[in-house]
Amino acid sequence: MDKFFKSLQENAKRYPSSLAFIGSNVVLNYRGLEQSINNIATKALSLDIKPGSSVCVRCQNPNVQLLTNLGLMRAGMKVAIATKPEIFAEHDFTFDVFITDGAAAKGWEYKANKGIRLTADWSQPHQFSKRKIADHPYSLIFASSGSTGHGKLLEASRKNVEYRIGLKEKEPYFHADTRFLSLAQPNSMTTFADMLITLMNGGQVIRLGLMPPERSLDAITVYQPTYVSAAPYSLVGMLDSLTSSRRRFRKVEYLRVAGAYCAPDVRKKAKDLFADNVITSYGATETGRIAFGEYDEIAGVEGAVGKVIPGFEIEALDDEGNALPAGTDGELRMKPPAGSALTYITAEGPKDPLKDGWFYPGDIGHVTEDNVLVISGRKSNVINFGGNKLDPERIEAAIRLMDGVDDVAVAAQPGANGFDVIHCLVEGAGRLTAADMNAFLVSSGQSFQVESVHKVNAIPRTDTNKISRPGVLEAVQGKLKNG
Repeated sequence: MDKFFKSLQENAKRYPSSLAFIGSNVVLNYRGLEQSINNIATKALSLDIKPGSSVCVRCQNPNVQLLTNLGLMRAGMKVAIATKPEIFAEHDFTFDVFITDGAAAKGWEYKANKGIRLTADWSQPHQFSKRKIADHPYSLIFASSGSTGHGKLLEASRKNVEYRIGLKEKEPYFHADTRFLSLAQPNSMTTFADMLITLMNGGQVIRLGLMPPERSLDAITVYQPTYVSAAPYSLVGMLDSLTSSRRRFRKVEYLRVAGAYCAPDVRKKAKDLFADNVITSYGATETGRIAFGEYDEIAGVEGAVGKVIPGFEIEALDDEGNALPAGTDGELRMKPPAGSALTYITAEGPKDPLKDGWFYPGDIGHVTEDNVLVISGRKSNVINFGGNKLDPERIEAAIRLMDGVDDVAVAAQPGANGFDVIHCLVEGAGRLTAADMNAFLVSSGQSFQVESVHKVNAIPRTDTNKISRPGVLEAVQGKLKNG
């Protein structure tokens, strides 16, 4: 039996009545969690779903869906964790089995060789529940649209999962009594690994899904998590709410910010108002976490995302592909430890994301002499403003500090002078003009100006809550075309 399920079995014997999982309409102690997973595994095998089969589950209750996925993993299936139908369609992927409760399948069209109805009895004891479950290696399929808008399917083997669990075990911030709440994308590889390690350690997983800032703060007050994971987008909303509302709030012990660039002012505000310890991290679905660090370790380094994890080799390259000296910005490439890299699923078959052992994330940056990873921008998203190369996430971080701006995204279009001009999409109350914004930018010492500001109901975002650059560009072009 693999490490996760063996640990779960031991926790069910050692702490049978301790709470393990709290979610919408689902509350389970360790004994109940282990029994539900085993019941689902034996039910699936009794329906002649063979170990190694590719399976997709779609259920109205995301927590029931998660339990079903864990049961299928226990049975040795290839389980789709993040279900984005359009990406599976792009890759012409056909599942062996599609399992659904019926109501949730509407609008989610998948190609599958076999369909099975998910009923309430799956997680309950049945005539197959006493059967011994053989140890078959599982794998996981993740679908991500990424920040570029190009859909990706990736497969994580059991070895990949165990590597990420082992990496998490070395973090000093996760311990045996962790109460983990994720306010980030629930189906990401990182969040999934965080849930697994919490349960292995005998902690509690609180799974409530994506929520607006006020509800997120309410959930923290009610459930009192010790470790919260959030994207910068969600964090800014919660910090604004804490600043503007008359709310009593007890700081959490640990906050991990990941998924996008988080401005230094936001990290400082989070340390003051939200958490005793603010942890930043940087990684990729393909390779896992690459760097992480506590606020005090990197507070004085602009663009720092954390210290490079032991086992990773990182280089910054010039335009000719030559390695640059430490501290000099260039296109980053990373050589991950053995067992960390996932595999792309393509129509032509499995594809290694590494080139000669190196992964190229498309980021610009460098590593300092103190082994701190600094990200300066995205190679494909760099905006040329009057000869100054600017990363859109840094521009957005500066604008987001302006009163009346709830969320912002920028895109560049060629200007009359040959350089890019910056156009803004803004969520927020009131009417902001380019003149208003430029006055704020000048007063805050920024070196750029915006050409236009357009109010929108929602900023285009991907399934992982990152800003969708193609979506922003399309929206800006539409606004400019329609005046």
